[in-house]
Amino acid sequence: MKLRLVLVSIALGALLSGCVRLHFTMDVTESDTASATIVMALQDDVAVALGYDDPADAWQDFGIADELPEGSTSEPYSADGYTGITVLVPATAIEEFEGSSGGVSVTREGDTFVAHGELTDDEFAEFGGTNASGLDIVYTIAFPGAVTDHNGTLLDTNTVQWTFTQGEDLIMDATAGAIVTDPEPVPGAHDAREPAARSNTILWVSLAGFIIALAGAAALIVTSKKRGSRETTA
Repeated sequence: MKLRLVLVSIALGALLSGCVRLHFTMDVTESDTASATIVMALQDDVAVALGYDDPADAWQDFGIADELPEGSTSEPYSADGYTGITVLVPATAIEEFEGSSGGVSVTREGDTFVAHGELTDDEFAEFGGTNASGLDIVYTIAFPGAVTDHNGTLLDTNTVQWTFTQGEDLIMDATAGAIVTDPEPVPGAHDAREPAARSNTILWVSLAGFIIALAGAAALIVTSKKRGSRETTA
């Protein structure tokens, strides 16, 4: 039992140093709404070290699914050694969302959409000096019209993607048409998301807030396991 508790502690440390996949995709429409897909997953090795025979069981204890936005649904996710959930958020007015901690906002200016968001290393430092090296974080925004300006990577003429890199602040800016045009391929474009995340679409979500919640839930699980161990040996 002591060895298991050591492994759990190591796993919690691994969680706090990364080992989390967060893929956000926002699909903006000309009617000023956006639907979304959010992939949230933990490395299987970490879940097993926390004492779960099935990594999917960890998410029930984390309780993330109970905190989903109104009207959204979730489904199991498993790919590339990560297990978690995919959250599907229905079309919602873009005015309901604002860029904040680890988030992206989209505003309309005439026939143009303007997107902006920021994610910095300081946000991770605020909750215990989390090392972002193990975080797999990708933002993608699909616009109804062609992108006219951006600082990310074009996947097609209407879609921009940004990938978080350790040690660098991620500043996301894009301008695109609000009138529908057919997207056209971009030669050499590479989608950083795994295939399972490419078919759907995130509205504003606090990345730092999610990681804090996830780490806090893991800490509660560790505490519970330790308490159960003491009661068993008493």
